[in-house]
Amino acid sequence: MNKKIYFYRMLLSFALLMSLPITFTHAKDFPVNQSDNTAVKIRINEPVIGIEVLQSPDFGTHTVNKNEQLISSEKDLVIQVLDDDQLGNWKLNYDLSYFKLSNDTVLTKESTVTIQKGKLYGYDANGKLVYIKEQTSPLEGKGTLVENQSNDYTKYQYRVKKEAIEMLIPANPKVGDYVAIQTVILEATPNY
Repeated sequence: MNKKIYFYRMLLSFALLMSLPITFTHAKDFPVNQSDNTAVKIRINEPVIGIEVLQSPDFGTHTVNKNEQLISSEKDLVIQVLDDDQLGNWKLNYDLSYFKLSNDTVLTKESTVTIQKGKLYGYDANGKLVYIKEQTSPLEGKGTLVENQSNDYTKYQYRVKKEAIEMLIPANPKVGDYVAIQTVILEATPNY
């Protein structure tokens, strides 16, 4: 009887050993998890937001004077923002600096531009401007003009009246046409 049991055990062990290579070959040909081979598509959407209109301040022509002069802009500062994705969270950073002559002579450091309060509006469905809020902190040459957190509109306008934009011209500046560099940065911060 021991021989019979021994024989069956040997036959069973041999059968198991013979089935193993077939099982491994079979498993190698077919993926274990079919979902590992599913295609993955990744798309990054760029928000549709940008500056549509930009009207700069204009300080005109003035006579050189032995005293400092404080002059107002002759034009409003107007920045129109298109926000088709209605992100809502964005801000406008502004810098008006480097008043230079064509020969690179810079208006002295005492020259400053101050932008007082401005108003942010949204365009309603009829194209009419609707008041949103007023920015009350003055801007000394550069910084954040306005921060928006309303996603009610697709088009906005930020306006600073010309009387609220002043430039201090130092005493006895060099005569000539000074050109400033205006930098406006629209920074979108989506609210997820």
